[in-house]
Amino acid sequence: MNKTITRKKDVPVWEICLWWIIRVFLAVAIFLAPTTPKKLMVAAAFIMTFAVSVLGKLALDFSSHLQTCICLTAALGSGIGFGLDVFQTFPEYDVPLSLFGGLVGVAIGYYISIALRKPVINKDFNFTAFVSFCISCALIVPKEIAQFFIDYFTGRNLLHCEMPEDDHWLFSLIGTAGSMPEQRFLIDFSEDITLGVVGSFIATAVLYVYLRLKNKAVFVRERSFKKISFKDIPSRFKEKALYETAKVKSQTNIWDMLLWWSVRIVMFYAFITMENRAEATLLGVIFIGTFAISILHFVFPKESMFCKINYRVQTLITIIAFLGSYCGNYVGVYAYASRFDTLLHFTSGFIGAAAGYYIALTLVEARSKKENFLIGVFALSFSLAIIPIHEMTEFIGDYIWGTANQGFLWEPRPDVIIYKLFGYGVGNEVLIRIYDTMYDMCLASSTSLLSFIILLVFPKVKNKAKSVQSNKTVTEKETVTC
Repeated sequence: MNKTITRKKDVPVWEICLWWIIRVFLAVAIFLAPTTPKKLMVAAAFIMTFAVSVLGKLALDFSSHLQTCICLTAALGSGIGFGLDVFQTFPEYDVPLSLFGGLVGVAIGYYISIALRKPVINKDFNFTAFVSFCISCALIVPKEIAQFFIDYFTGRNLLHCEMPEDDHWLFSLIGTAGSMPEQRFLIDFSEDITLGVVGSFIATAVLYVYLRLKNKAVFVRERSFKKISFKDIPSRFKEKALYETAKVKSQTNIWDMLLWWSVRIVMFYAFITMENRAEATLLGVIFIGTFAISILHFVFPKESMFCKINYRVQTLITIIAFLGSYCGNYVGVYAYASRFDTLLHFTSGFIGAAAGYYIALTLVEARSKKENFLIGVFALSFSLAIIPIHEMTEFIGDYIWGTANQGFLWEPRPDVIIYKLFGYGVGNEVLIRIYDTMYDMCLASSTSLLSFIILLVFPKVKNKAKSVQSNKTVTEKETVTC
């Protein structure tokens, strides 16, 4: 079992020494950083190295390894990158660092998860790996937003956005698509997000293999599977279809069904009638996504984690696909209603958190306050993880299909709220698409955080109501007995 922060005498001496070496290094790096924004980033990293110790005082049983991961990230990222100004002198350093950020992010997510819920059975380990991936991707968002806010409050350009040269490794993949200055800035920005998500995916795969090897007995199936012959396939398919039909009826209602098929019909019609084939291809991919939960349920066996996802998540996916792809791109609402994109990203935080909440409830059952808190953390991290994954897919999709979803029709007008708040960048067309991306991330993350607060309060209200009802019943019984 991992040593915890709350018992310092049990923490290995080498870890404590490493923490303080890194803290001293960061304290010196604050003064070495060449600009005010970079000094602020190093200072923020220095403060974060004490975060786990502070939370440990609140009786949260975090492993000492969690603090070690945070200290290493702070040293390699802010300490070396901003304090020693390596990002400026050696821009390629950002590539391995972004991959490392995804890897260590999964480790951070893992230690947070096991502190709140110890995995016991097969699906618990699946949930732990899933939570770790979502937390890792979610950590990308506060990192980008922190840099964004520091830049604007200090009146500087975005810290990590350097103009990529012609020999940038991504240009070999996308060819001449990145020749425009605004595209080059966007490439450098999106590169960080993409590499972070890729690193998280790789680390999650390694973590899952590690958990399976370390806990072989847990993953041993209780029953042996019979060899299925070709003649058994129709009966097995019928059994599976009946089973899934019953689940759909129990988890959804007629309004969900009407929504699913109405959206699918109009999206399919849009796909076959859309003149721009690049946009049509993207719409077709999203159309298939409206079947994602059903496909997972039919492909995987009943015991699988994917087969346990609530069908209500499919309703949420359908709503996003309809509003974003059909209304936004096909109908063209983005073109004549610039606030539609703002509304869509604002509501996406609520929808993403709701989807995460439904997924968590199908994978785990809250038996304590810590586990209930973990469900809220998962809903928050799932909603936040969608943001960098969404930006990554837009970035890749723009260059594969020639679309322009990142920064779509963004106009740097002085009446836009982002300029009312910060007052910078009006008329700077080179960074227009980055403004759009950061604006979207701020909106979605704010509603994700609000949803997290609601999810923490709602169970308490629900439990309080149950407690009142229980007390009322007892009182009535006592009165009758008397």
